[in-house]
Amino acid sequence: LYTCLKDNNDYIETMQFTLPFSQIIDLKGIDDRFECNIKTDIVSCEIIPCSDGDGNSKLAECIINILINCSAYKTSTAEFVVDEYSTSYTTSSEKDNITLEASPYHIDTVYVLKNTINASENELECIYDAWCTLKNISVISDTNEASLSINGTIIYMVLGKNTDGSPVLLEKDDSFTASVPIENLSELSKAAVNIIPMSCSYTLSSDSIIELKAELRITGHVKNFVIINSITDITVNEDEPINKNNKYALKIYYTDENEDLWEIAKKYSTSVSAIIEENEIENDTVSEKGMLLIPIV
Repeated sequence: LYTCLKDNNDYIETMQFTLPFSQIIDLKGIDDRFECNIKTDIVSCEIIPCSDGDGNSKLAECIINILINCSAYKTSTAEFVVDEYSTSYTTSSEKDNITLEASPYHIDTVYVLKNTINASENELECIYDAWCTLKNISVISDTNEASLSINGTIIYMVLGKNTDGSPVLLEKDDSFTASVPIENLSELSKAAVNIIPMSCSYTLSSDSIIELKAELRITGHVKNFVIINSITDITVNEDEPINKNNKYALKIYYTDENEDLWEIAKKYSTSVSAIIEENEIENDTVSEKGMLLIPIV
């Protein structure tokens, strides 16, 4: 708000105030297992001068409309069959791609922009206020850099007074790019980003140079997706038994580093559990090169 008179003299004074608000949003079915994401936007703000009862307009009625968007997520664990084999018969399977949504990555960061305005045609006596607005915001995913590139235009506005007493309103547009690092960003990721000016401070460094500092708050979330090629159907061919060499019960196998026991068991038509029990190991992956005893089951 701005007041225009003080002691019957031309004067502009800024006033800032904070209004807390509270709102209950009903989201059917959610509980404490859900993670919520809230986005608020001010749709309109109307301020009406009101009489204080003594005939003076010293009160202000403020009517603000706020748009609130709520989303809730619950993360659960699921197992998918991605490979198969039988220790006794040949098998066949059908696979299909399944798209899964991972937990969203939440964004809440502050980006600082600095600029100057040269009021070369004006000799400024003082500055009353400075603010900024944004337009032409776009968001581009950069998977190579694992970041979101937020592009837009910031409009700086400065209200001041010249040395001759006349008011002056200065304006400057400038493009900007803000980079926000995102974990596990891929081509399948979808971003919902909101960026608002938090503050715009100023310093009158000379009679015509104004240094500006804008703080932009970037909030939102990124939905990450993964594609799993999962088995949808398995057929066991009982008419085609696997030919096994019954001349021995154990086979010696020399492993490579980080070799998976599943692949070893599949190669010799035995079970992972049998290999673990025979060799008294704990993990499903062999970390170092060595020798394993493969039981033929």
